[in-house]
Amino acid sequence: MSAPLHLKILSSTGRLLDERADYVGLRARDGSLGILKGHAPAIVSLVKGEVEYKRGEESFSLEISGGIAEVMDDNVIIIVDDEPK
Repeated sequence: MSAPLHLKILSSTGRLLDERADYVGLRARDGSLGILKGHAPAIVSLVKGEVEYKRGEESFSLEISGGIAEVMDDNVIIIVDDEPK
């Protein structure tokens, strides 16, 4: 069974990540945000920090310099300011 969220991370040079996830954690300007299946639609300004995502028992993370995220219909699309390190 595949994870319920579809996570994409994009930059000016193209797609950096295209994965399924059970959970996505973001650092927004107003604080941390956790996203699960059925999350309300949102557009969020992101600050420098980690994007964390989990699939089953596995955890992954990617450091970003900031950007924006759109959450809608169990899709999380993140557009980053710069390429992650």
